[in-house]
Amino acid sequence: MTNIVDVSQEANDLSYANKVGKRLRAIRKQKRFSLQEVEAQSGQEFKASVLGAYERGERAISVPRLQRLAAFYNIPIEQLLPRLDTNGAVGVIDLAEDDTPLMSTGPVTIDLRRIVEVSDVP
Repeated sequence: MTNIVDVSQEANDLSYANKVGKRLRAIRKQKRFSLQEVEAQSGQEFKASVLGAYERGERAISVPRLQRLAAFYNIPIEQLLPRLDTNGAVGVIDLAEDDTPLMSTGPVTIDLRRIVEVSDVP
């Protein structure tokens, strides 16, 4: 039997995956890449179908893979992560729909314990 805490955690994980996916999609579009272009230009490392699943929040992305994707897009990895709002809740900073360059909005805190909890990498 699943308890309330487990269901709540699963909902939080899905919400986080969706927010990471929205960031991935926004950055890819800002870079003016289609899913197929990312696949081709990455030497098939990032398959269009898998990247699409990441962007829809249907599949979690590992930290090393997220690092490689950030390198492919030539951006700091923190650009791919949702931000915490002032209440500690995960939020997403909207990216401009135009060609406005990505800018850092200040310091980013990465909870390494949480990353280990949700990652398949020790």
